[in-house]
Amino acid sequence: MLCLKNHISLNETLLLRAFKVHDLGEVLTKRDVLVQNKIDHLDLEEYLVFVDAFSHLRKEVFYQFKLAFLLQFARKNPNCFPEDTRIAMKYLTENFMYEAIVFEALESWEYIFYPLKAFQNGTDKLLLTRFLKNQIPRLQKFAEELPGFREEVFTRKFETWAVSHIRTYPV
Repeated sequence: MLCLKNHISLNETLLLRAFKVHDLGEVLTKRDVLVQNKIDHLDLEEYLVFVDAFSHLRKEVFYQFKLAFLLQFARKNPNCFPEDTRIAMKYLTENFMYEAIVFEALESWEYIFYPLKAFQNGTDKLLLTRFLKNQIPRLQKFAEELPGFREEVFTRKFETWAVSHIRTYPV
């Protein structure tokens, strides 16, 4: 996130809060769903559990954490969410679009570490290939949308390595 500051202005407080609270719904529901299996109603359930657990906070404090939690859903803004929540997500995309993109991009980026470690350890040689095939298109999209992402995170050098890896270790 810090390397992107050279390219765009970001609300770091919102982003740091979002990274801290975004998985609390999974913790509270005791369910972690793979990204490719996520559906809007499961996201809504996680949000409602989050609200139930933290709405006792002072109104102003809760609102800030609510916005941080919703940042992960803001660009999608699922129809199944309550209207007031959808308004909050619209507020986020209108005022903190880069933060919403950064959140999605860095969350997608951090998914690489587990399959990379498994590949390096020799415990799963194909997991990294499957990950890269799934995530490269998303990372390419983020590189187009997000100033600095191509230069600082998803570099051409990394993309070339990833494509070469997929050719070398086909699934």
